[in-house]
Parts: sequence; C-alpha cells; structure tokens
Amino acid sequence: MQSEIPKQFLPLAGVPMLFHTLQAFLAFPHIGILLVLPKREIDMWETLLLSTTSENKAQIQTRVQVIPGGASRFQSVSHGLQAIPKTVEEAVVLVHDGVRPLIESPQIEAVAQAAQQYGAAALAVPLKDTPREVLDTGENRSLDRSRIQLMQTPQGFLLSHMRRAFQAGEQPHFTDCASVLEYAGESIHLVPGSYRNIKVTTPEDLRIAEALWNHPLAN
Repeated sequence: MQSEIPKQFLPLAGVPMLFHTLQAFLAFPHIGILLVLPKREIDMWETLLLSTTSENKAQIQTRVQVIPGGASRFQSVSHGLQAIPKTVEEAVVLVHDGVRPLIESPQIEAVAQAAQQYGAAALAVPLKDTPREVLDTGENRSLDRSRIQLMQTPQGFLLSHMRRAFQAGEQPHFTDCASVLEYAGESIHLVPGSYRNIKVTTPEDLRIAEALWNHPLAN
C-alpha cells in the first residue's frame, strides 16, 4: 500500500477501513466476531478504537474479540478456530478479509446459507479479462475465461469441516480457506459475488473503494 499504516487501518470515508468491514457483520445480532490481527498491530487497533467517534464503537467493544494472528493466513485462521469454544459442536464459520469493506448483507447471508447446505461455500465472480498462463519454460498460453472464477470472501464452512481440514499441515498453495478445505477433500460451492466487493491491496484499490462507497448502487 506504500504506507506505514497497515492497510486495514487506513481511512475510508473518514474512519479506519476495518470499521466498515466489521459493521457489515455487526448487522447480524446472532454472529459472534473474532478479529484476528498481527500481534504487533493490536495496540494500534486499540488506540484507534478508543479515539474513534464511529457510531458502532460500542458494538465493536462488546461483540468483537481480538485474537493474535500467526505468520501466515493459514496460521491466523487456525488461531481463530482455536478461540471458538470446544462446546460449540456445529456452526457455520465465515472467514472474511478485513480489507473488503464493501461486503453487503445479502452476500453474507447467501454464503452462510450455502455453507449450511453444502458444508463449504465461497463468493466468486466471473473473470472479465482474458487470462494467460505462464509456463515454467517461460512460454504462455491462453485460458478459457468462461471456465475461471475469481474467489472472494466471505467464505463459509461448517465448523466440523474446518477443524478437520486445518488439522493437516500447511501447504504452499493455500491462499485461502477454500484451498485448505479442498485439499482435505471438500467440494466448494460457489456463490455469486459482487464486483463491488473488492479487496483493497494497492493505493489504486483504496481510491476505487472510496468512489464505490460514495456512489452506492440504487436498490
């Protein structure tokens, strides 16, 4: 992000981006929220929370439990799973990127329902551009974009499936939770996502997110 401030704490519409992301899930009273952050960033988060005048500040303080993360996404999700009480035998777990602040309630509900039905589900959108695969030889070849989907979050899974999948060791190709569950033998049900649900990774993404935030789609 070319910034000394971690990207999830950068301002979007005047407040840290992460506040918007959390608000999308706080809208569901029955959802318990575990916020997994790098240990070195927890103090910064607590300072931001104390200083903010955001209207959802009180909800965040009472409903969001902060968990120290690990050295990788796999390890951080593992820490979150370990924080879920062992007495919870079955539930749907949703894993979402803190830097996807434009996620909306219908998408959250759709993933949760699909995870309950199929065991593993994730948002995805069709590819717009034509992809090319670069081979080990340095050559490249065209791929059929009609057969490719871009993964988004949240991704949802039955808790029992997640616990079983994450007992296996971490693999280099694990880039999201869906790849972990797939490695464990689960089929991933794809749920239509939204092109507005962008992941803020570069400075350009932040400007796009600002524009989308300021110009919501009409219902």
